[in-house]
Amino acid sequence: MQVKQIFILVGLGMIFGAIYTYFYTQSFLKDASFAKGKVIELVLDRSSTSNNTSYTYKPLIKFMTEDEQTIEFLSSVGSKPPSYSVGDPVEVLYRKNDPYNAKVNSFFAVWGIATILTLMGCLFFAIGVFSNGSSIKYYNQSQT
Repeated sequence: MQVKQIFILVGLGMIFGAIYTYFYTQSFLKDASFAKGKVIELVLDRSSTSNNTSYTYKPLIKFMTEDEQTIEFLSSVGSKPPSYSVGDPVEVLYRKNDPYNAKVNSFFAVWGIATILTLMGCLFFAIGVFSNGSSIKYYNQSQT
């Protein structure tokens, strides 16, 4: 299999993943309820690779559902420096039948995965379609 074909296939895979994520998010938003929450803690999240360790801060958020159930959840999105401070108000999206799987109502928390997959998929697909492969061949030959 040629390198161009691999780029095209990887790009298409990412684009299909983005489409799936888009429809999943649309379904979530259709069923979602809104609540006002509050950041109660910033949790340090450590991510390590073989040669690098990075840290981000994820907000731990507390909110009350429509049926007055108190829920705490850790946001799936972290940042460094932290995007929130303890005590900050946040708008929360949640499904009534699954309130622990809540999201902060922000663009990246809701649409981040679909956006990244779309951009990366289009990039890989475009490289595969529009490259002539000469730079890839040159790189491979210089390695031997």
